Amino acid sequence: MRVQRGRRFSLTRSALLNGFRVFWFGFVLWAEIGVYFYKVASCSWPDRTLRSDGLSSDRPTHVLLIADPQIRNPSLPSPSRWTWTGWRQSVLDFSTKKSWNALSRTNADVVIFLGDMLASGRVVPAEDEYMRYMEKFWDVFPPERFRRRKSPVPIYFIPGNEDIGLGKSIYYTKNARREYVKHFGALNQKVYVRNHTFALLNAPGLVDEDYQRAGRNIGYKYWEPVPGGPVSFIETVREDTNRYPVILFSHIPLGRPDTASCGPLREKGTILRGVGPSYQNTIGKQITNYVLESLRPSMVFSADDRDYCEYTHILPPSDGNPAGNKTHVREVTVKSFSFAKTIRYPGYHLLSVQSASTSQSGPTLVDRPCSLPNPLLIYSSSYIPLMFLSLLILLASEWHFNRTKHLRLSGFSSPRLSISTIPFTDTNGSSFYRLSQHTPQPESAVWSPSTPGMRQPSPQ
Repeated sequence: MRVQRGRRFSLTRSALLNGFRVFWFGFVLWAEIGVYFYKVASCSWPDRTLRSDGLSSDRPTHVLLIADPQIRNPSLPSPSRWTWTGWRQSVLDFSTKKSWNALSRTNADVVIFLGDMLASGRVVPAEDEYMRYMEKFWDVFPPERFRRRKSPVPIYFIPGNEDIGLGKSIYYTKNARREYVKHFGALNQKVYVRNHTFALLNAPGLVDEDYQRAGRNIGYKYWEPVPGGPVSFIETVREDTNRYPVILFSHIPLGRPDTASCGPLREKGTILRGVGPSYQNTIGKQITNYVLESLRPSMVFSADDRDYCEYTHILPPSDGNPAGNKTHVREVTVKSFSFAKTIRYPGYHLLSVQSASTSQSGPTLVDRPCSLPNPLLIYSSSYIPLMFLSLLILLASEWHFNRTKHLRLSGFSSPRLSISTIPFTDTNGSSFYRLSQHTPQPESAVWSPSTPGMRQPSPQ
């Protein structure tokens, strides 16, 4: 009879440490990079709705909308990264950069920033400080990452109240608007995309001009627009309304009742009217009616509120067709691209545009909101619990290994749990297996066929 000693499977200290290294490498790679690409990949362009009529096989133009990144001024004193405030801000800045890096892999054709690119651009006093500010902005949002067929993707900006200010304040720098135009472009812009007019409106300037008009108690019918101002820009866009549909982009949301709902995708509350130093929650009622009745846009996109909101404005029939139906204008307030206290998840917006000439029976615009990871939530719900669990496992395993070592030095075998497979062969050459229930004895013990738990071979 041959008795073969079975193998024992046990976990060693080196195997445990290597397992933790592999796990944490994979988890950090996923939490810091993978989750961003996953969130972007899971929110695709809404092209299928435009192609549902089957009249056009052309790929729609993809427009990426970014709202309220609010990059902090690097010249201002910042807390140390070793403090909670400094560490939190570093995590949020790095998260914004990773989100832009993931979005650059999408096939966007146009990118539009909806204002508040800078958190305090309106108060930067010196040109060299503004240059450092812009260097940080382009470091977070490098435009060369967005390329289509080896050509750079056009990127447009509209001013926000944090960029150029709103109203008058002794803290505003006189060069804020000049520096904005130098680095971001014109305050008001008109862009043509697939037979649509994109009206990029200077909303803070519109509010300022509306205050001037109201102060003089003059109606818009008799108001002489400020040369190059927002009202003058609206009049130029009005001329295109008979040729192309208008899509309005405004940093400040248009006016609506305080009881208006923002839809099921909003995280909390609604947009209420409010005015304060350097901000206004919504554009006034009269200026809102003037803008909508002048442009009668197909859709409106706004920002500033940081949370998502969807509201439909109802316009009376136009003057040229007083017997016509009322017009419904949908406005979408895009979520903030960077994390804010008022929201749980940041986000962005996708807009697909199809030429009206190739899609006569169906819609020419379709949009979709998308969310991004919450970096602070990743740390609080994933990193911290997993680090605590890993520490407990390491402490328990170290106690086990030390206890095992002590028992071995005392002359006893390890109490670790193991399973042994011991083969037996009888005289007929047939084999069978049985799990051993024998507890190993010290080396001085003598094995005998009558040892408990062992089966004796059959006699010859």
